[in-house]
Amino acid sequence: MSESTMKNKRNLEIKCTAPRFADIYRDGGSYGFGFGANDGKIYELHIKIVVDSPADCRRYYEPLLFRENCNSKDVAAHPTWHEASALIRDVKFKNERFQELKWIIDNGGWCVPKNT
Repeated sequence: MSESTMKNKRNLEIKCTAPRFADIYRDGGSYGFGFGANDGKIYELHIKIVVDSPADCRRYYEPLLFRENCNSKDVAAHPTWHEASALIRDVKFKNERFQELKWIIDNGGWCVPKNT
């Protein structure tokens, strides 16, 4: 398995081939990244905010990979932070929310101000 792929519950390798969206949710700061994959399906990499984390040091639960989107509640995989980072590492997507999501994932779910 290459660094930029991950396996779903059926042990199939998933690779992002077509970024679709990246956004922050109105639940207090969860992030989602939707993409088309090499298996022809749509997925959303989702990181849910720990709501009671302080504003100056946001924390996130481990990522989930949903089929279609997070509203489907159909979990395809439960990647580690390292696996999620590898999945999006080489993705070229000019989107501010994607860059924020990538930074949070690369920091293991901690979102402290970049200037500290």
